[in-house]
Amino acid sequence: MQQSLDPLLRAARESLRRGDAPAACRILEQAARAQPDSSAIAFDLGHVYGVLGRFEDAAKQFARAVAWPGQEGRTWYALGYALGELGAWEKAACAMLVAARADPQQLEALGSAGECAHRLALSGARAPLPSRVGRDRASGKISVVVCSIDPAKLQRLRASLDRQLAGEDWELVHIADARSLCEGYNRGIARASGDLLVLCHDDIEILGTDFAAKLRGHLGTYDLIGVAGSTLASGPAWSWSGAPNIFVSVAYPQAPHGRGVALSFCGTSGPIVEGAQLLDGVFLAMRRSLLERVAFDEATFDGFHFYDLDFSYRAWSAGARTAICRDIVLLHQSRGTFKAEYRHYAERYRQKFPQACTAPMSEAAKLPEILVDERESLDAVVEWLNHFLRQETGALKAAVI
Repeated sequence: MQQSLDPLLRAARESLRRGDAPAACRILEQAARAQPDSSAIAFDLGHVYGVLGRFEDAAKQFARAVAWPGQEGRTWYALGYALGELGAWEKAACAMLVAARADPQQLEALGSAGECAHRLALSGARAPLPSRVGRDRASGKISVVVCSIDPAKLQRLRASLDRQLAGEDWELVHIADARSLCEGYNRGIARASGDLLVLCHDDIEILGTDFAAKLRGHLGTYDLIGVAGSTLASGPAWSWSGAPNIFVSVAYPQAPHGRGVALSFCGTSGPIVEGAQLLDGVFLAMRRSLLERVAFDEATFDGFHFYDLDFSYRAWSAGARTAICRDIVLLHQSRGTFKAEYRHYAERYRQKFPQACTAPMSEAAKLPEILVDERESLDAVVEWLNHFLRQETGALKAAVI
C-alpha cells in the first residue's frame, strides 16, 4: 500500500511546489484516508494545513506524525510550531524542548522554546517553582572578590550585592591593582575572611530573587559553581564543544541606554547541570576548602584570559563537585574580547591541557538569544525556562499529547 501511495505523495509535493496548496491538501487527505497510520503522510498533510493557516488541523496531524521512526526532532518541532501559532505556549515549549533534545544541533528549536517562555512571562503567568525542602545550605560568611580599576562599575556591583545579600554576613574584597586575574584572585582570596567565596567580573548585576538562598543551597552540595560552562572540555573555550554539552543563561543589554536585554542561553537540561569541566569566569562561587587543593595559576596565565578555564578544569580533574547553575541570572555588560592577547593565552592553555583540546570547534557552539523588552520580565522568563528544563522528556511529551 505504501508503494501505491508514493505517486500521491509526489503529486502533492509537486502541487505545493507550484503554490497550489488546496490541490496538495486534497491529494494528501485522500492518501490519509487510504493509510491513516502513515506518519509520513500525516507530516506532509500537517505541513499543508499549516500553509493554509489551518493550525489546529496541522497540530492534530503532527501529533500523529511524532511516531515516525528517526524523525523525532523534525516532527516535534513542527508540532511545537503549530501549537505556537495557536498561542498554546506551554505545550509549544514542551514540544520544542523535546525536539531540541532529540536533535541537539537544532538550535532553532531551543530558541523557539525560549520564545515560548518569553510569551508566557508577558502574559503575566508565573511558572510553578520547585520545592526547596530538604536542601542542604552552606553556612558561613560570604566573601565577594572582584578585581576592578573602574570606580563606576565597582559602585554598581556593590549596589547589586547590597540588594541581593541584605541581611547576610558578607564582605566585598576589592583588588584595584591586579597584575593578572590569577594574581588578583589569589591575593583577594588570601585577604577574604569568608568560608564561601564569589569571584566575579565588575560589570555584572545579579538579577532575580533569592540569590543568597540559591548560593548557599548550591554550595551546600557543590564545591564550585558557575553560570555558564561545559560538561565536555574539547578546546580552548567553554563553548567549544557546542550543544548538547554547553549550558548558559546570561543576559546582555540590547542597547547602551535601553531597558531591554538579550537572554543568551543554551542547553536542554537544568537548571542545575552537574559535572561541569569548564566554567566561565564571569561568575564563580566556591567553598574555601576547594582552594586547599586548587589555586589560580599565576605563572602560566599572567594576563586576563583563561584564568577561569584553567582553574575550573583543574578543579574538576581533582574531583571537585562542580555544577552550572542556570537559576542564578546575571546581566553582563560585556560579551568579552577575543584579540591577539586572547589567542596567546589560548595557545598556553592548549599546551598545558592537550587532552582537553582534541576537537575542532563545534558548529553548534552558537547561542540562541531571546530579546526581552523589559528587564523586569527576565526573572519570569528564566523561571519558565527552568520549569521546562527540569522536566523529563516523557513528561514533556505527555504535557503535549
